[in-house]
Amino acid sequence: MDQPTLSPAVAPPDARPGSLRVVRGPDGRPRALRRGAAAFAALRTSLPKALRIGVIQGARITEERLLRDRDQVTIGRSEKADFAVDSPMLPGRFPLFERRAGERGTTWQLNLMPGMTGKVAFPADQGGVIDLDRLAATGKAEPGPHGTRVPLTTDCRGKVVVGETTLLFQFVVAPPVQPPPRLPASVRGGWLARLDTRFALSLGFAALVHFGLMGFTLANDWPKPTLEETLAA
Repeated sequence: MDQPTLSPAVAPPDARPGSLRVVRGPDGRPRALRRGAAAFAALRTSLPKALRIGVIQGARITEERLLRDRDQVTIGRSEKADFAVDSPMLPGRFPLFERRAGERGTTWQLNLMPGMTGKVAFPADQGGVIDLDRLAATGKAEPGPHGTRVPLTTDCRGKVVVGETTLLFQFVVAPPVQPPPRLPASVRGGWLARLDTRFALSLGFAALVHFGLMGFTLANDWPKPTLEETLAA
């Protein structure tokens, strides 16, 4: 498919040559963007984001993961939880984050239990940084099936403290999945390159001796035994 080009006749008067370029958006369709930091920021805003979570025990980060295509992120004392948190206030598995499909597309929500503390940083025009215990008073939280439910946008970030464990979260543009590294063909070699030299020489010598004896036996015209020799045998 030919990429669309920007005609000078329809370009804005202040457009300079080379100030526009054609790129492909998340949906695969070509679109024209201005070069520069503003265009790069706009492109990053339109890209899908993944949830990144870091776990802090004491003053040390013990785990950090980027979760792609997940509908639920659990914490708890069970080994089956996504993040194991040894706290008596938690069940075996508690859905801390859930992704829901709604009228405005897919959105994330934060589920809170009594005793959890921390903060959520919303965009400046949506309230800024708010403590978890003040979310209900500001209209940012509502009752849910798992406690208190806090709808999030991909511009939100924050921390949740459970006992002595702190979980930091934010939404970031996930880098593309890299294929597993492969050695060059010249380094990998074929199956012959993986053969042991001594074993290959021994096998070749044995085959040469066996086939040589077989050929010698078949090539010679041996005399047939006489009747007397047959009876004597």
